[in-house]
Amino acid sequence: VLEGRRCRLNASSLDAGVCVKFESGSVHCVPSLAVIGAMKSGTTNVMLYLSLHPLLRTSENWLGWPIESRFFSSAIDPITASERWREYISRYPSPKFYSTKQQLTFDKSPNYLIKPIVPLVLRALAPSLK
Repeated sequence: VLEGRRCRLNASSLDAGVCVKFESGSVHCVPSLAVIGAMKSGTTNVMLYLSLHPLLRTSENWLGWPIESRFFSSAIDPITASERWREYISRYPSPKFYSTKQQLTFDKSPNYLIKPIVPLVLRALAPSLK
């Protein structure tokens, strides 16, 4: 877990699965995988099936229901998006730890497929994202 002090931690310190402890004490992790597919191709079902696994979580609404983050749908370039990494990972719930296995987070959005810049942005923020 990296400490989230602004002066020491920036987007270049991040990668898929890296967790950051914010100054508030909450811990949030960069997603380890992304589900990207065409609209009406079953990506919501894939998200719901993955959410059934106890060690996988995605962004959630205030009720705890899985939702699409759609964070990078408005991405303009990798630099601008990487400046907002705190906002991005704060969309994901704090991980729960089960003995030696850590809960992983994943991102899902069919909107990412239609924007050619999104893969570049995802690679800049999390080079080993699956």
